[in-house]
Amino acid sequence: MSIEEKASHLRNSLPATGTFISVPEAFPGVDEGLVHAFKMGFQAIPSKKRSQSFLLDNESFVDVALIDFGAVSLSAFDFKKMARDCELLGEAFLNHPDEVLKIVAAFQLTAPLTSAAQAVKIAEEIGITEEMVIQKGGGFVPVLIAIAAVLLAAGCEHCQQPITQPARYPQAPDAGTGDQ
Repeated sequence: MSIEEKASHLRNSLPATGTFISVPEAFPGVDEGLVHAFKMGFQAIPSKKRSQSFLLDNESFVDVALIDFGAVSLSAFDFKKMARDCELLGEAFLNHPDEVLKIVAAFQLTAPLTSAAQAVKIAEEIGITEEMVIQKGGGFVPVLIAIAAVLLAAGCEHCQQPITQPARYPQAPDAGTGDQ
């Protein structure tokens, strides 16, 4: 399939279903003021185990993620570390472009389910997992947030709809501790 054919199959809208939840355990070492900004998608689906009349399973989807600016503490940004991130990303882009593309491709809608695990291995091989980058003086989460904000600003500039106040969502209780 040519690049043009692939581009014609790219989605330009996404009706979101499910719930987006932060997974701080996936990002050890990320500042508490940023660790909840990146959210992964989860949804309840009917269980394939039909031993009971109605049973649900949780399923995560990896072709969509969410950046929650309402979960960002501005004081958590360390611009020296963010500059280091850009250096590390630049090295990866220049020295391992094919591997970086394989990581991105692993999360596309048509990728096999095993691709996510392979993407982790590739990131480890080229030294750009979040943990590795933190050890090298960086940490990608704040850079991702800043870039997403710049892109959101560009999108808002070209949006034909009026910009409104963000929706207020109730804080979910911590299911692990019983805290309300």
